[in-house]
Amino acid sequence: MTDPISRRRILTLGGQALTAAALGATLGATLRPRDSLAIDWGSLFGRRREPGAPGRVKLAEGEVHAGGRRLAVGDAVGSGETVRVSRRGRAVISLPDNTVFTLSGGSILDLVFEHMKQSILRLISGSLLAAVPAGGDRMLVMGPLATIGVKGTVFYRQVFGEEDRTARTMDGTINVPLGTKDYFCTCFGETEYMKPKASEPFFTSRATHHDAYFMDPSQPGLIQQAPMVNHFDPEIRDLVVNFQDGPKHDLRWLKL
Repeated sequence: MTDPISRRRILTLGGQALTAAALGATLGATLRPRDSLAIDWGSLFGRRREPGAPGRVKLAEGEVHAGGRRLAVGDAVGSGETVRVSRRGRAVISLPDNTVFTLSGGSILDLVFEHMKQSILRLISGSLLAAVPAGGDRMLVMGPLATIGVKGTVFYRQVFGEEDRTARTMDGTINVPLGTKDYFCTCFGETEYMKPKASEPFFTSRATHHDAYFMDPSQPGLIQQAPMVNHFDPEIRDLVVNFQDGPKHDLRWLKL
């Protein structure tokens, strides 16, 4: 029997391993480092995932769609689907491993779960706030500029559109730096940042209360320290307390 694949090995193997596994290849396949994270999403989403418990919609405000249908509270969301939320809408979705997340701000999210013992979330636009339970499956959170590996973590990610040139902070509104396309905050826990086609994480974030970065491809090292923007402790508390069905994520670190 194949040993459970580690988070570091998932990140090192990258997207081609995920795609190969989806098409029936073994987990033990060896990949060249330059192939990592070069995901063929057309192949990955071109067929349904293996049967398993679906995700569930816990909240649907405004227009929320997946697979050409409008979603309502209680509806299932299948692995391999793309969830779309209107600009002024909001959706809360729970996954089989007790992960729960909020999508808003015109979000488009590709979702694969129960695959190689982790979930894969690819945020194309909008924002994503998630609580991943300790002891649960690993997760890869993909965006335009980096892939983030998480486990037992609360995190926030936003992909900025042309209209997203300002952001809310605890101290008021700030301008989003020119050239910034992506933002990631490790609200609590540990995450690993990995550039596309890289074989190793280039940065590890460890946070007890929000460690955030803007991502700009013109910046040396890609990331620059940022404040906590567009997500706040009361929203995290609401997500966990009101929508996480199983054991609740530890919230003692929040400053309310």
